[in-house]
Amino acid sequence: CAAPQVVLVAHDWEHRAYFAQRVQYWLQQYGGQSAPFYPGSKDTHDHFAQLPGAQVLSCVNAGAPDGKRPEQPPIWFPNGGGLRNQQSKNKGTTTEQPLDNKDHDIPTDLLTREAFCPVLAEIPLTHCSQKDDPVTFLQKAVEYAETNTFGSLSAVLLMDDATAQLPEVNEIVARMKYGVVGINMIPAFAYSVSTLVW
Repeated sequence: CAAPQVVLVAHDWEHRAYFAQRVQYWLQQYGGQSAPFYPGSKDTHDHFAQLPGAQVLSCVNAGAPDGKRPEQPPIWFPNGGGLRNQQSKNKGTTTEQPLDNKDHDIPTDLLTREAFCPVLAEIPLTHCSQKDDPVTFLQKAVEYAETNTFGSLSAVLLMDDATAQLPEVNEIVARMKYGVVGINMIPAFAYSVSTLVW
């Protein structure tokens, strides 16, 4: 329930393609190892797997730990599910090429239906630019998330240490309408840290 479902990035971020490649790589390394335990999880997984642009990833370490319960392979949506088939001129093969997806063209379920299974979508924000300073981008991304995505359990912000120390960032985080906000920390850890006794 605290797993990420969308990743918001600037559409023109120079490292976007490499970032998406690494996310997909690590999903294939470790995703799908935990057996589903939420009621109706299989039906939800099947639903997301049929959405446009869904990439059901094969995992290196496939299978549930006990070897009995079925795994659920991760479903990855690069470019907000905005993919199209394009014929290769060289070999006549069909490959998937990303489209410049507008925010409102993203399949609604990616933003509003909680998956309760391994689903992750990269959402390129067309109203954000890598030319924005970090604080401006953060403000725009938070506004988009709070306006367009369902759920308020948790959020994670990834940023360098210098940006994290800015007073403006602290003000934005304090106003975020989420139960817990992790900075460079996954939600599950953010929840557990507050209850630990050192």
